[in-house]
Amino acid sequence: MSVQGNGERHIPLLHVDTQTVDAVTATTATVTTLNATTVNQTGDQAITGSLTVTSGAAATVPVTVVPHASQSGLILQVKKAADANPTFAIDSSSILKFGAGGGSATDCSFYRASAGVMRFDGTQVVFGHNVTFDDTRNLIFSTTTGTKIGTATGEKIGFWNATPVARQSAYTQTYATADKTHANPTAATLTVADGAGTNDNTIGAITADASVIAAVQEIVDEVNKLIADVADVKQLVNSVIDDFQTIGLLA
Repeated sequence: MSVQGNGERHIPLLHVDTQTVDAVTATTATVTTLNATTVNQTGDQAITGSLTVTSGAAATVPVTVVPHASQSGLILQVKKAADANPTFAIDSSSILKFGAGGGSATDCSFYRASAGVMRFDGTQVVFGHNVTFDDTRNLIFSTTTGTKIGTATGEKIGFWNATPVARQSAYTQTYATADKTHANPTAATLTVADGAGTNDNTIGAITADASVIAAVQEIVDEVNKLIADVADVKQLVNSVIDDFQTIGLLA
């Protein structure tokens, strides 16, 4: 089979079933069967129209690109005729490269980094739609420098369907002591009973100077314990605030 274009010079482009498909300048060229073990192109031949390749059998791979053994550069590129660089290319390591074309080199790459791992190299990925994760699929971050969720305080974030908002205003921590132990309370309820002694959570009936002293001692002891309990809670709250400030959820 031989296909040629309107008196143009015939330059061998494809070998199909031992036949030759020459350089084609017609509007469309269609190859419906590729049974040859190799399809060869030597040099940079051009099809100015379009080429459709249809597999000859269900198990046949329609197009196979086999780089030269020493090939280290691009094996496929898409670019305008006048551009020095492609907008899309594939190199000999099967790395997909993207760029603006023209005088700009490709600046984004997408490729297999390791077994089961795909990697994107560029400065940013923008999703035009939602991103959904299957169950048991996680976000994994580096342990060296780490990752920010939001790079400015004005960026709006919401959790569990809450309306996204910017980071809230800062808390004023005049009391700055912090600890992470939420201790049991030490203050106890005071009761009144006759014959109470000192520091046993019971205030004796006030009948003389001694009973007044005992009652005051009980009250002072429990107030001091209450002060310690309140301080413990305040310190715990400070620690919570500090932690949320560290990770950026509070200002």
